[in-house]
Amino acid sequence: MERLTQTHEDNCWQTCVAMLLGCPPAFLPDQHVLGGGLEYVHPLRAYLHEHTAMTYAEVGSERFADIARQGTPHLMMGETVRTSPEHDVWHAIVGISGVAYWDVHPSRAGLTKVFKFGFLAPIPAEWKLEWDRRKKAGDAKAFCVCPSCAVAARKVSVA
Repeated sequence: MERLTQTHEDNCWQTCVAMLLGCPPAFLPDQHVLGGGLEYVHPLRAYLHEHTAMTYAEVGSERFADIARQGTPHLMMGETVRTSPEHDVWHAIVGISGVAYWDVHPSRAGLTKVFKFGFLAPIPAEWKLEWDRRKKAGDAKAFCVCPSCAVAARKVSVA
């Protein structure tokens, strides 16, 4: 797995997922534009649905033990030395089996406290059917907004 470093053009979550996928962060939806939390998880899942056979899920530490035993790379999210009452933003790093593997932030400071874990998993067939239904119904959250799809959508709207 190639170790990536976030830049001013991408963010930690976006960069960590790109590491897991083995692609440049710029291929994914732009977290700087979309924000964190649900503002990013829906576009991320739409991207994964459109371009891979994976989905993104998160669990707390109490449900992470089974995933950790598999030894697959995952995200670890929580507080960092840059977290403060004025700047209460979580950070994401890449871990393997629940242990920090790579901090994508240029400081490489890591996390001071882990709150949850994010991972990629195959899309269950029933989820894929539901996603396709939502897309057919025109649910905006079901459409990929990555740079590649945004260009394709602009071409379709012009034609």
